[in-house]
Amino acid sequence: MPGLVGIINKGNTSPNLLERMVESVSHEKWYKIDRFLIEDFAIARIHLGILNPEPQPIYNEDKTLCIFMDGEIFDYAGYKEELKQKGHNFCVDNDPEFCLHLYDELGDKFVDKLNGSFVIVIVDVKNQRLVVVNDRYGLRPIYYAEKDERLLFGSEVKAILKDNAFQKEINDEAVAEFFTFGQLLGNKTLFKGIEVLPPASILKWENGNASLEQYWEFEYDEKAQTYPEEYYVEELVKLFKQAVERRLKGDHRFGVLLSGGLDSRAILAALDNPTTALITVGFPEIDNTPKLAKKTAGIKNFNHNLLELKRDFLVDFAKEAVYLTDGMFPSVHFTWISLLNEIKEYCDVLLFGWGVEGTLKGQFLNREILHSKSDEELCKILYSKYALINDEVASSLFSTQYYGSIKCKALQTLEKEIKKIKNKHPANKTDIFVFLNRELRLLELGVLPIRSGIEDREPFRDNDLIEFALKIPPELRYNNRIFFKFLKRLSPELFNIPVSPSGAKIGLPVLMYKLLSLKGAVIRKTIKIVRSKSRGRIKIPLKTDYPDYGEWLRVNERLRQWVEGILLDERTLGREYFNREFIVKMISDHMVYKRDYTQLIFLLLTFELWYRMFIECDV
Repeated sequence: MPGLVGIINKGNTSPNLLERMVESVSHEKWYKIDRFLIEDFAIARIHLGILNPEPQPIYNEDKTLCIFMDGEIFDYAGYKEELKQKGHNFCVDNDPEFCLHLYDELGDKFVDKLNGSFVIVIVDVKNQRLVVVNDRYGLRPIYYAEKDERLLFGSEVKAILKDNAFQKEINDEAVAEFFTFGQLLGNKTLFKGIEVLPPASILKWENGNASLEQYWEFEYDEKAQTYPEEYYVEELVKLFKQAVERRLKGDHRFGVLLSGGLDSRAILAALDNPTTALITVGFPEIDNTPKLAKKTAGIKNFNHNLLELKRDFLVDFAKEAVYLTDGMFPSVHFTWISLLNEIKEYCDVLLFGWGVEGTLKGQFLNREILHSKSDEELCKILYSKYALINDEVASSLFSTQYYGSIKCKALQTLEKEIKKIKNKHPANKTDIFVFLNRELRLLELGVLPIRSGIEDREPFRDNDLIEFALKIPPELRYNNRIFFKFLKRLSPELFNIPVSPSGAKIGLPVLMYKLLSLKGAVIRKTIKIVRSKSRGRIKIPLKTDYPDYGEWLRVNERLRQWVEGILLDERTLGREYFNREFIVKMISDHMVYKRDYTQLIFLLLTFELWYRMFIECDV
């Protein structure tokens, strides 16, 4: 994605290296580029010209400080007026200039006042000091590597790899996590020595040394006073409407990615401007999402736009998506990449409904988690819940030698991440793990292909809303209890429409809602069994709200030939990491409906494409 890149190297920054880094993240010729080079610092901003389009860096009054910023800040008029009264002059009048004056006034504490999605780089020209700060949730990834009194950073991993002095070494722990969970945990990347800046961090560079500190922590308040449910519902409605309103700032064309589910519908419920474009992605023949989304839009009298995904879109777009996400995002989630040009016709800024799984919904909580007695027990439950493949499949997929070196690494990392969490209640530990790993490390990577063409905003990631959500007791989050009541209060008419794919209404009693959801799951499982038993001779569409990649792979000749051409290629089968016999059998068994290997096939496909691009440099 566009963003920031930089090199800090005392007395020896390289303009040539900076240009290579800039080129690596300049995915379109129309991107705008700002550069800054002095003795110890070489920094550039690559951007779309949508948010804060004015040239950077921006300087303070005496030019002792300058700032680069990727992203934006919301609702700071009051703070800005205070700065003016203290003598600060605003010439550019945009978000980064405000942040710079605030830093000039408060130092590192300035970040406590910021509500938004951002990465900020401030250079203290006078003292030859650098500060890199990101938002509380790490919504805009910034990667960094430190070695021999040098610091490199970039909004994509590939920018750092442009340094010829960097020795590429695959992180085996990351590989284990990728194939086990379909994502990476913590702050690691697929390369040793390159990490993503943790959420709510301040990275400082001074006198050839780097230091890292956390200025805010995602932690549930387990001592908070408990209030009646009505209080939480009313406050959530008020804060969410405020969050949506904040994210409608600017003279932009706005859009909402509207599914048949609840999260995006909440944004629509809080909108009053019918010029906002509603965009729904439909999957051929398999889901009710377009129908439900259109019905929802009709109640609010908004125009509705349906974009349909083609079964073989990965053939044309998977390589691009793997490249944009540095190989850390599984190809089964590349849904929007093929539709970006069409989405750009409707909007400049797209609002997403992500960010509630680990806060309001308690989506991954169950009785087993609620009653777990120790971190060890909780980790075993979460491992069983999150793992995409079991130990038997993993031992068959990898070569004997490589499996021996990575066995248990994924579980050990999960245990480390759980032990970092300060909360005591297992439900709180679970939701924080979900938020910091699944929602930030996985879902945010899904935004990157979108950000290569337009900007995004996420109302559920608002500071005021999150701070309040962290005071809600786990028993109210469990089973969507407070979330459903919040939605019904937000807009009863919109949430009387069934939810995709279950067809249930949230107004139903919890038990009935669960039964209908379970019924849908049983039907989908039965369809898969019928397909398997009949070896595909009985064709039944799988009614779901997610692409049926496994079936598309079997019935779409172009997609099948492309996947087999990569995974059965000698380059892939000859990798030291894998067991070639298992790969051949896995693909054969999947194609004849003997076993469903959808997740594993596309994880392997993503890894192989990444390996060719980033290790063998075969772009």
